[in-house]
Amino acid sequence: PKEDGRVYEYEDFDKLENRQTYIIEASKERDDLKKITGDRWRRLKVQVDPLLHVEANKAIDRMRRGSNLLKHTNYGFPHLRQFQLSDDRKRLVWYSGAKRKEDSVVLLDEISEIRLGQTTPVFMHYRLPMLEHLSFSLVYGPKGSKTLDLTCKDEFEFDHWVTGLKAVFYHFKNRSISKEELLGHSKRFRKALEKSNVAIKLTKLPEVKEKGHVGLDDCIEIVTHTPQQLDTKMERLRERLRTMSQQVSRLDHHATAEMEVDL
Repeated sequence: PKEDGRVYEYEDFDKLENRQTYIIEASKERDDLKKITGDRWRRLKVQVDPLLHVEANKAIDRMRRGSNLLKHTNYGFPHLRQFQLSDDRKRLVWYSGAKRKEDSVVLLDEISEIRLGQTTPVFMHYRLPMLEHLSFSLVYGPKGSKTLDLTCKDEFEFDHWVTGLKAVFYHFKNRSISKEELLGHSKRFRKALEKSNVAIKLTKLPEVKEKGHVGLDDCIEIVTHTPQQLDTKMERLRERLRTMSQQVSRLDHHATAEMEVDL
């Protein structure tokens, strides 16, 4: 009981009394109990189904909600697009007004490689070295002929997207993966291991910013508007739409008149 300050070790648990209040405190790992509790370092290397990892499921949930990622192309500058994992975990889709729906999707069972960094020809077309630590490519298609090249906003987002994609990738390949492999891309994970912190929760690890490394937010300026400014912009757009509609109507009228003269 907390009032007498007595400490109960593992062997004393059978002496705990009913209707008493106890405080559970963390203690050092005991070598003599490893056969019972298991070696935490060893557990990092145990291969299991990728979707059984807690970090994988949290990452997949985040991917289902969607994120704005920087999409690199062979033509022009990189641009932000909303990416989202389908509920059945089979498709990665993004939203673009310039493409058909079927051209804005990658079937995840067709992925042959998840490549970190900026190494593909698409990345080479317009490299952003300061964001290389947040970039990755999905290689897919016949003989790896296509790539989807993306840059994340920050380390937190990068960790989740690569973790989730790794889990889905291994799942479709019917391969197991250890926690060490699943999170090996994460700088925050590696920093935690260096400090012997093996009880790692990816979502609670602090973001590690190395000198000279920046995030996407440091490179772009996102303009915000007040509700009044948005109303003004909306009214301008409506006015432009009315003007264009009138111009189209006049063109249709002239075209009709010309057809009548020809007849």
